[in-house]
Amino acid sequence: MNLEPLLSGHDLSYDDLLLLINSVQDYAIIMLDTTGNITSWNKGAENIKGYSAKNAIGKNFSMFYSPDDIKRGEPQINLKMAAANGSFSKSGFRVRKDGSAFWGDVVITALYTVDGQLRGFVKITRDMTKQKELSDEVERLHRQTESIITEQLNVTLKENADYKHALNESSIVAITNQKGVITHVNDNFCKISKYSREELVGQDHRIINSGYHDKAFIRDLWNTISHGKIWKGELKNKAKDGSFYWVDTTIVPFLNEGGKPYQYIAIRSDITQRKEEEQRLKLLESVITNTTDAVLITEAGLFDEPGPRILYVNDAFTKMTGYTAEEIIGKTPRILQGAKSDKRELKRLSDAMRNYLPCEITTINYHKNGDEFWINFAVSPVTDENGKHTHMIAIQRDVTQRKQVEDELNQIFNFTPDILCIAGTDGYFKKVNPAMTRLLEYSEEQLLAIPFMEMVYPQDRDQTTTELQNIITGNPTYYIENRYITKSGKLKWLAWTTTGASNEGLLYCSAKDITDKKELEVLLRKATDLAMIGAWNIDLVKGTVYWSAMTKEIHEVPVTFEPDMEKGINFYKEGESRKLINQVVEEAINKGKSWDLELQIVTAKGNDKWVRVIGEAEFLANKCVRIVGSFQEIDDRKKAEIAAKNALEERNTILESIGDAFFAVDKKWIVTYWNKTAEKVLGKTRQEMIDQDLWGIFSDSVTSESYKKYHQAIKTNKAVHFEDYYEPLNKWYEISAYPTGNGLSVYFKDVTDRKMSDSRLNELNENLRKHARELAISNAELEQFAYVASHDLQEPLRMVTSFLSQIEQRYGDLLDDKGRKYIHFAVDGAKRMRQIILDLLEFSRVGSAGDNPEEVDLNKLVNDILPLYRKQIEEKKAIINVAVLPILHTHKVPIRQVFQNLISNALKYVKPGVCPSISIEFKEEPAYYAFWVEDNGIGINPEYFDKIFIIFQRLHNKDEYSGTGMGLALTKKIVENLGGKIWVKSEEGKGSAFCFTILKN
Repeated sequence: MNLEPLLSGHDLSYDDLLLLINSVQDYAIIMLDTTGNITSWNKGAENIKGYSAKNAIGKNFSMFYSPDDIKRGEPQINLKMAAANGSFSKSGFRVRKDGSAFWGDVVITALYTVDGQLRGFVKITRDMTKQKELSDEVERLHRQTESIITEQLNVTLKENADYKHALNESSIVAITNQKGVITHVNDNFCKISKYSREELVGQDHRIINSGYHDKAFIRDLWNTISHGKIWKGELKNKAKDGSFYWVDTTIVPFLNEGGKPYQYIAIRSDITQRKEEEQRLKLLESVITNTTDAVLITEAGLFDEPGPRILYVNDAFTKMTGYTAEEIIGKTPRILQGAKSDKRELKRLSDAMRNYLPCEITTINYHKNGDEFWINFAVSPVTDENGKHTHMIAIQRDVTQRKQVEDELNQIFNFTPDILCIAGTDGYFKKVNPAMTRLLEYSEEQLLAIPFMEMVYPQDRDQTTTELQNIITGNPTYYIENRYITKSGKLKWLAWTTTGASNEGLLYCSAKDITDKKELEVLLRKATDLAMIGAWNIDLVKGTVYWSAMTKEIHEVPVTFEPDMEKGINFYKEGESRKLINQVVEEAINKGKSWDLELQIVTAKGNDKWVRVIGEAEFLANKCVRIVGSFQEIDDRKKAEIAAKNALEERNTILESIGDAFFAVDKKWIVTYWNKTAEKVLGKTRQEMIDQDLWGIFSDSVTSESYKKYHQAIKTNKAVHFEDYYEPLNKWYEISAYPTGNGLSVYFKDVTDRKMSDSRLNELNENLRKHARELAISNAELEQFAYVASHDLQEPLRMVTSFLSQIEQRYGDLLDDKGRKYIHFAVDGAKRMRQIILDLLEFSRVGSAGDNPEEVDLNKLVNDILPLYRKQIEEKKAIINVAVLPILHTHKVPIRQVFQNLISNALKYVKPGVCPSISIEFKEEPAYYAFWVEDNGIGINPEYFDKIFIIFQRLHNKDEYSGTGMGLALTKKIVENLGGKIWVKSEEGKGSAFCFTILKN
């Protein structure tokens, strides 16, 4: 049924109206277009007319009229009258599908658009055949005899009583006189209005007036019924308790013989629930329309490409995405997705929708103009009354600002120098920031896996446990100081600030590293003691004097000494010191003046001491009540100042006698000292320079190196040493400038002669570099010579070996054992000579240009080496353990030779009857890797540690262990050429560990 025309301009939803119309069984409700063709058909129409919607829709409504009516053009006349008057009603016979006739009560209502254009008609028909037959029967009864009429009338009265009873049971009924005064109400009226019958009868309907309807509405109601017409409508009334209720009302006037109403009967039905539902729907529509969240409704299903179609979007969706409803309806929400949309989140959403489950994701969407924005997307399925999924509703919220705040918070969390973390009441950290990992030297994974109490310093654990328990029980201190142990074993003082425990058992904490502060506090306590600073106060109200332990110590009195004003004053040395202390105490008491003086005292043991005494008066009601202060022994410093004063005069004498030129300036570049050598070197007299601006005198040097360096020294408070050329004098100077508390002290001397020598030295250095290049060429030629020489030496050896072998084969029967032994010695010597030549050649090549550096997987490299010694490993039943080794960026061939030599030695130098056990391990350091190859072999006496790395040095004869003595020398040369070093740890008879390092870069 197409109800779109009926929906326009109404608050009811499509589904609500469809349900309402189809629920009407006794009325045929038919929609017609402007020509009378049927466009919709309800269940009541099918019951009354006998046609199904399929057979009726599209046909002209004249099919329900009799042939005579059609000939007279009555269907078209009825439509014209409805269009002209707004509605048309008539009763008469109509034809069903099976050809039978029925008496129908027909109302045709014209439908207009907002601008007054005729849109169609609603035709409502009620089957009144029974009522018609009853009416006819009543008419027939009137023609019967009076007795029969009387008898029938009695029957009718009984039926009317039954009707009245049924009406009272099902409806809200009230009767009023012509003035509107209530004369009767039924129980349902009392029930809904909450008034008793006695409270209602005699009152007019203003007693239940809610004030909701305006005066024009009430005036129209009374005009209708006072003219004898029936009024139908919906009224909002007010009950006795102040609550409101809605009733669907029909008011029927009872007319007298003159056609004037003498009473009214109002029949009502309670529609409060429906009106409240309508109001709720209006509010819901208003919320959806006015919310700042985007709302869209899609069809259910169609999850594969192109995706479910959008059926509805609100205004917020347009503001958020830039797409209007016309542009987006019919398309898929996937139009909002793009390259940066989170594919995993979208997959999770798709899986949930396919299973008709609610889901919420956050991802990047794209505005119509291509701009990115973060969106929180919540989707829920909608089902009909049968449980079938019909739609999907999505609420979208632009969370770009929230994501930016999250990113900013993450930035703060990750880059703040203080510790930020979340801890659980279960004793584990749940989240930690990088500052915490750096401070405690653990990785984030380690910090989350270790109970945090294990990292707390043992002496602080009880206090920390107590504070944690207070937080959990709701009595937190919020500020805690304790010590943590870092991974490397250092102690760190942390000042914790924490929230109370959340319902989830989480604590949000921050901590500052106060290790330096704590150390400073310790230093301050020590400094106070070392600085000999004590405290004192005079209570003028109580007449008491207090000295701290340090004050007593300075005065060299026992700790039991009880000071008073007179005793305290008498400790000051007679003369200027005692006179001044008396004066300042009197001024403090009378005028409130404070003081800070350096005076002399004579201690209880008769020692003279310089002290610094500070005093400050406290007043109450304009009267001095107390004097507090500090007392510091400054004897050494004061004597040093006196000595320094004397030394200043000596300094001036020294500065005038040194060979370097010297001058001093204050921070405003005013010259405060200029020695005689400076006069000579720069040609400026002391009288010209003292109290003058340095750069005012040497204005030609404001762009010089000296100008920059002097300012640098002042700014950084660090000495500078440099050389500068002064063009006006054509001189080079070597200069040292030292910042002082007041300015800058500058020493300089003429180094022009040295600079000339440096020039000549540079020429010599260039000659040396040229010589080095020539030497490199010579080394290359020597290497080539070594190769050729080794090749030429090997050829005669091969010949000697070959001929000796031939002699042994051909004349072996003629030789005695001694002869064969000599041949064996000769062949063995030739072979060893050949091996020495090969080793020498290999040794000479170390460090020469070879393979380019590459990524070398040491695990693969060692696995390639071990098969070369399979026979030895199997025969000796060797056990070789290799750690997971790193990947190096280095030269592959040399590093292979290092591991091969060390593995070979470990397999060679074994103790008789002992299975070799070899382990290869490493340790990573910041700049290099350290490796070691450890065995359980014969070991080495420490006195031979240096000898084993020297070429041709052997600790055993060739009959015991084979070799030329070149292996370790070659290994040492390779390791050192790669920027590392090699050494051995060994004990004779207990095995050896050869250690070496390789630079990472």
